[in-house]
Amino acid sequence: MQRKWGFALIGLAWLAIPAAGVQAETVAVAVGAGVVGPRTGQSLGRETWWTGSLRFPLMESFFLQIEGGYWKRPPFEGESGDTFKDWQWGGTFLFSYPAGPALFYTGVGGAWHRLSGTLPGLELSPNVGTQSRLGVHFVGGMELRLQDHVAVFGAARYAVVFNYGLKQWYAYGGVRLVL
Repeated sequence: MQRKWGFALIGLAWLAIPAAGVQAETVAVAVGAGVVGPRTGQSLGRETWWTGSLRFPLMESFFLQIEGGYWKRPPFEGESGDTFKDWQWGGTFLFSYPAGPALFYTGVGGAWHRLSGTLPGLELSPNVGTQSRLGVHFVGGMELRLQDHVAVFGAARYAVVFNYGLKQWYAYGGVRLVL
């Protein structure tokens, strides 16, 4: 029993130690990649997602992240239709918490999704090559500073595209350059 309390206290101390060099109060640019799992009432597999962002401090522990992303899904064998593509541009309000050598963050945001092609169970309007839809997303992640101006990050995201029935989860990571 005492051993468990000892481990718990060590864990709390680790979280309470301010991280040397880890600050959310700096401008940063990031590139990353990961997987997206689109759903339209059924799972549609996983595709590669590419993303980039520019992060600006707002006040202590809060910042705005402007971001863009892209993924595509070709029709599987036996499916009809065109390759589905989703270009996303938006922003996220983030809250950060430095803990030990890491910077944890969570946030909520919105994005415009420029959609084209077809997905099973989801069709764009006939005779319209591309449609734009607003979406909302929730994100959480962690950043580890490797050097003064270089960090790696990992994050998870859940997004819903309004008036379209498309829900997406993402798991991704990348490199962040702190300016």
